[in-house]
Amino acid sequence: MEIFNISQFLTVVCEWKKTRTGFKHEATLVRDRQEAEKVKICYTNRTWERFEFDSVLVKLAEKTGEKAISRFVKNRTS
Repeated sequence: MEIFNISQFLTVVCEWKKTRTGFKHEATLVRDRQEAEKVKICYTNRTWERFEFDSVLVKLAEKTGEKAISRFVKNRTS
């Protein structure tokens, strides 16, 4: 589990979990200490990511429209 503090009010909790055919990454957006949104990406084999959880963070940013998450991912990969 990895916890990313995006801002004073936004936190993203990322986890990986084993599945029957591979694994998945899950990202949960916590806004003001309340779970607001959850996304997942399932993998059957390991794909390349420069930083772990990048793909699921981008998916969460797209789903929620939170520009702070997009900026966090961009700064993290620069």
